[in-house]
Amino acid sequence: MSKQFQRAVHCRLAPAILALTCASVGLRAQGNDAESRAESIDLPGRDAGRYFLIAPQSARPASEHGHGLLLVLPGDDGSAKFLPFVENGVRPAAGPDFVLAMLTAPEGGSDRPVVWPSQRSRVAGLPLTEDRIAATLRDVASRYTIDPKRTVLLAWSSSGPVAYDVALAREVGFAGFYVAMSVFKSDRSLLRNAKGRRFVLDQSPEDTVTRFQFATDAATALTSRGAAVWLRPYVGGHGWHDAPIPRLRSGLAWLLSDAAPPENTGEVPLVEGENLVRNGDFEREFSAWDTIHNSNTLKVATIAEGAAEGRWCLHLAKSGGAPMDVVHQDVPLAGRTRVQVSALVKSKAAGNAFLKFFAYGPDGSVLDENVDIVNLRGDRDWSRVVRDYTLPAGAKTGAVMLVMVLGGEVWVDDVRVVAPKH
Repeated sequence: MSKQFQRAVHCRLAPAILALTCASVGLRAQGNDAESRAESIDLPGRDAGRYFLIAPQSARPASEHGHGLLLVLPGDDGSAKFLPFVENGVRPAAGPDFVLAMLTAPEGGSDRPVVWPSQRSRVAGLPLTEDRIAATLRDVASRYTIDPKRTVLLAWSSSGPVAYDVALAREVGFAGFYVAMSVFKSDRSLLRNAKGRRFVLDQSPEDTVTRFQFATDAATALTSRGAAVWLRPYVGGHGWHDAPIPRLRSGLAWLLSDAAPPENTGEVPLVEGENLVRNGDFEREFSAWDTIHNSNTLKVATIAEGAAEGRWCLHLAKSGGAPMDVVHQDVPLAGRTRVQVSALVKSKAAGNAFLKFFAYGPDGSVLDENVDIVNLRGDRDWSRVVRDYTLPAGAKTGAVMLVMVLGGEVWVDDVRVVAPKH
């Protein structure tokens, strides 16, 4: 096992997997107050509730006007169990000078039709989420100087409806809104306030909990009233699937820019050039690939049955759970500035599996934390995943990694790391 691979697995891969595991809708890992750096704050006033304040990594604001602020309304039951995901996954995506504030819904959210009570969806005896957001903004502003042009509201699933209401109010305290896997039932009369507001809508066409049509309806309605909307389809159904942290990072960056929404939100076209992966089609069985067997339950084989292209494909089958097992190959990157990583993937009852790509410097250090190509959970038919990378300066080598954290089956074919001709 190379030193580069050891560092990737122990220093980068395990924390990323923990963060993504905590992010799933079927959350298993709970927060550990002893390990969390978040401060639990009780808001003043009757029924104001509490929120978690996560201090910025950098004490010096990136803007002369103050720190950025990302306010988070977690989905599902809106409880504190999402704090590990927000602290370990969302915070790095926001930027080092960002303050994060995560509200929690009133207790018993999973037993109510409305998890986050609002002006349009009231629950007797419970405070309005709009009032709690306002109180949180005031409290954060009393502790940090906040740049109003770098404030974003992040919401998903159960918190999406109130996020739309906040975004379409006459006056807003945010520069952008990131809404994921949500229904869209905003009062049409509120759409008159949409002009000039910026939205990222994150939704999977495979979502059976909140249909993709909600996102397309929202995009159509908001755009028609002058909002800037980036609709971002992803694969995997309801939940934070398909490399969500890189999506969050680029989505937040776009929200805080003046750029127009990207025109192409579909599949990235394949580029032509040299494939740096050896035996990426597995026609020479397992040649050029290596395996790290940690669980002793992973079975790796090249099989002909069901291959997506050619005669053979790679099949990974694992029973049980952690520790993770890894199939990997190193590729040369010296002298290159861009690569495109792609593969054909399929899964069956996958608990938690990944395709990842790492870039390393001459000393073996990981140069970019944007390592996830796709996160595989459940059942998925053959599909191609594609991600373009601008390589950091000094990139010497890379590694393609197929990671099986939990049990299930994964098929892989036509793995490519292509250096474009131009």
